[in-house]
Amino acid sequence: MYQKFDKGITRNKKRLKIFSKYSAEIKVKGIAENKSIEIKRKITKLNFMETTIMKSIIKIKKLSILLGVLLTMIMYAPNSNATDNGAVIQIKTGIDGLYNCDNGYMSKDVEMDVYLRNTDPPYEVVDYAKGFIDKKTLTGTFEFTLVTSGRYYIVLKSKNTIETWSKKGGESVVNGTKSVFDFSSGKEKCYGDNLKLEGNYKHACIYTGDVTQDGYVNDYDVDIVYAAALNFTTGDVPEDLNGDGSVTLEDVMICYNNYVKGVKAITPMNDGLTGDFTLKQNKPNPFNPTTQITIDVPRASNVKLSIYDITGREVAQLVNNVLDMGSYTYQWNASDFSSGTYFYSVNINGIVKTMKMNLIK
Repeated sequence: MYQKFDKGITRNKKRLKIFSKYSAEIKVKGIAENKSIEIKRKITKLNFMETTIMKSIIKIKKLSILLGVLLTMIMYAPNSNATDNGAVIQIKTGIDGLYNCDNGYMSKDVEMDVYLRNTDPPYEVVDYAKGFIDKKTLTGTFEFTLVTSGRYYIVLKSKNTIETWSKKGGESVVNGTKSVFDFSSGKEKCYGDNLKLEGNYKHACIYTGDVTQDGYVNDYDVDIVYAAALNFTTGDVPEDLNGDGSVTLEDVMICYNNYVKGVKAITPMNDGLTGDFTLKQNKPNPFNPTTQITIDVPRASNVKLSIYDITGREVAQLVNNVLDMGSYTYQWNASDFSSGTYFYSVNINGIVKTMKMNLIK
């Protein structure tokens, strides 16, 4: 009996051992299966993230291509440099005195005033811009905000240059666009061919030496430059015609040569005119402190009457307007000025006459 019982216990132990073994195997397999499922989930998630990233990269590439196309369109748009309400004009010109005949450059950048004038009398100014002409490219860009489409004279003026107009008939300006006008390409680009052909590069340049800005290079301008040279004047001054920062005899010779040539502004307002107006000697002369100046104007004209001191500085402007035919008398009160020699100069349509007067207190 006891033997049977012992055998039963032994069999049960074997069964328990086998059961424990299989239980452990089942447990290990379960854990492995769970880990496998978790890994598969992570892989699926990574695959999803990779797909999302790839889609984003494709979108970014498409956006980059689109942005590149838009930038190209903006860069090469024909009106990209134009204003909505006006026009942009790129101007090329050289300046006599500053221009180097050997390399085709100027000695410095030049500040330039540019006017757009009507092509019909009285040739009124319709727009104005200020900018710089680059010393190497000889070009500058000028933005006009008021001009409308039409034909206009392009007028250039700097602090010591002759006022220079574009060729007869004016130039076409289209509202909202950019135009290019090259004064330097030939004398025929200027009204009256009033340009100087310079150097090996054959650039046409604007005449210089009009220190008083009266439209004429005369002996008065020469005297002013000569006085500045004697005083060893330096800096960015009108008398420095070659742009080297100091006034020397070289500047005097530039001014003198243009004076001998009879350089003056040639415009539609003075084309064909002779100096047939009369500028009378002031009365009284000498005077203290007031004197009267009389001008006889032969036809409707642009008239400017200015007073200058011995250094060439404009100290008073008595009239600057369009006057009808007739005789005009203007009074100058010099109460605030010291004794000395003064000059009064009248510019009628670019023709200039100058006379001397003495203030004695």
